[in-house]
Amino acid sequence: MNAKTLVQRRDRLPAIAVLLQYLALAQISLSAYCQPVYPSPYLFTTIEEKSESQPFYPKSVAVDPAGNVYFSDAKTQVICRIAPSGVVNIVAGQSGICGSTDGIGSQARFRNPRGIAIDTTGNIYVADTGNNTIRRITPDGGVTTLAGLAGTVGSDDGKGCDARFNYPVGLAVDRVGNIFVSDLYNCTIRKVTSHGAVTTFAGQAGIAGGLDGRAAAARFSFPYSIAVDGWDNIYVADAMNNAIRKVTPSGQVTTYAGKMSYTCGNADGVGKTARFCHPCGVAVDTEGNVYVADSGNETIRRISRDEAVSTVAGLAGQSGFADGAGSAARFWHPTALAMDCLGNLYVADLNNAIIRKGSGAISTDTAFTLTLPPTTYYRE
Repeated sequence: MNAKTLVQRRDRLPAIAVLLQYLALAQISLSAYCQPVYPSPYLFTTIEEKSESQPFYPKSVAVDPAGNVYFSDAKTQVICRIAPSGVVNIVAGQSGICGSTDGIGSQARFRNPRGIAIDTTGNIYVADTGNNTIRRITPDGGVTTLAGLAGTVGSDDGKGCDARFNYPVGLAVDRVGNIFVSDLYNCTIRKVTSHGAVTTFAGQAGIAGGLDGRAAAARFSFPYSIAVDGWDNIYVADAMNNAIRKVTPSGQVTTYAGKMSYTCGNADGVGKTARFCHPCGVAVDTEGNVYVADSGNETIRRISRDEAVSTVAGLAGQSGFADGAGSAARFWHPTALAMDCLGNLYVADLNNAIIRKGSGAISTDTAFTLTLPPTTYYRE
């Protein structure tokens, strides 16, 4: 039975039965759409040449279930959306104008926004790094400050404007709407509820290090990006420790991959035998595989659930811009990652001023250039 038949028969079915059948159809449709493929290596292609006119510089990237890609731009002070068609729209902020004002769309102001994440209801959360605040953008474009006080640095827990951050850079949202923040200069992982209550989840403010342990006993060294898996485990790109850390829902911190060391390296391997160089981005797929933007190595790495680390795109030490599969691809300081439900991998390729899209098959829409005409503001 299709949706049209259901409409034609709605007068012969109890309302609840019609609703249940509609929901069943929707579930089948979504299931058919979201059948992820996780290739190795990933293939990166582009559909058009990069433009040097008014480029954006994506610091972070996120993707919603409809395939819209969002990114924050710390240079132009805006939050943007790329539709599946490739059209770029500014959803909040005004290009070239910084500040801390709440408001609708272009009325809002940001200062050096970085981390970005989307919850299940379509709210966008932004680590407004230069303001030391966490902002929320509702689906209608309304921007509010959820936690922190603009222009005020600190490490205090509390609710709303009573909380303090020190250069928050990474965000992730769990299944129930809690926001986790990598608070870079505090060297901590913070938890923010949907009502703005902030607590320190792991690490100790102002004390850098490389210790595993539970909650405040653990130490990080400039944690950059953060991701949450389907089991509410948190993964952290611990940039200056050159390692990927794992934090369980109870706050237990372990070193998931890489050797805890200030010294960079590049080696595939299992767990602590692998080596990274200032990893900045991290994402998790539906099967629990972790992807890493290994920024210092100019590569994209994958950590399987058995902790085996492999390089899926790029060549260590070789920066540039080139499409291709595996080691044939080139990146120039990849800073952030996002994964959609089909297994497509999005990369904020910062110095190339583009969002890259990797997939398991040749596609016609696998990279986006990020340019807008001067002084133009787009909003749907």
